[in-house]
Amino acid sequence: MMGIVSVADIDSIEDEILKSKVEATALRIGQRWLLEKESINNIQGLTNIVTEEAAKIKI
Repeated sequence: MMGIVSVADIDSIEDEILKSKVEATALRIGQRWLLEKESINNIQGLTNIVTEEAAKIKI
């Protein structure tokens, strides 16, 4: 991922296609957390976003 922080779990993925999908998913999750912060009232709201975005990954 581009940015300041490197994520070891993502960096360790050897399959470049899968790695790019996971990186894109992580970015979408972060974006949604920021954009939807006013409507997220509990941990379930956060985990719902992760679950929704993870379901979009086609392996």
